[in-house]
Formats: sequence, C-alpha cells, structure tokens
Amino acid sequence: MNKKMEAQFKIKSNWNETKAILKKNYSKLKDEDLTFTVGKEEELLARIAKRIGKTEQEVIAIILDLQSAREHSEIDETSSKRH
Repeated sequence: MNKKMEAQFKIKSNWNETKAILKKNYSKLKDEDLTFTVGKEEELLARIAKRIGKTEQEVIAIILDLQSAREHSEIDETSSKRH
C-alpha cells in the first residue's frame, strides 16, 4: 500500500460494529482476520484482503463505505429525535 493511502486510512467508527457487518457480508472472514490494533491498520487490511480476495485499496473502500453509512445513520437518528 502506498504511504499516502496508509496515512489517510484510520478506523473511525466503532470497530466492533464494522467487524460484525464485514463478517456478515464476507463469511470467509474469521475473528482473527478482524483483530484490530491501533497503528496496525496495514496488517489488518492485508489479512482481510487476503481472506476475501480483494486488494487492500478495495478493502479500504469497503470499510470507509461502512463507516460512512454508519455515521450517516447516526446523524439521521439524532436529527429525527429532535423533531
């Protein structure tokens, strides 16, 4: 993975929620594939990519999409509670 991509990618939302969705969507993933340690995102990406047959860049896109969807649903929930 190139350094620019590596520097930009960080686990932002609740990893346990993201992990659960990944396991649901990619049944080949095991708990050990999804073990996350702060500062070791590249290792996490490599394990996931290898297990599901995608590139690390594709895995980043998948995770960012999940995080973004989660953030948007939290915003929607918050705004609907105000009304």
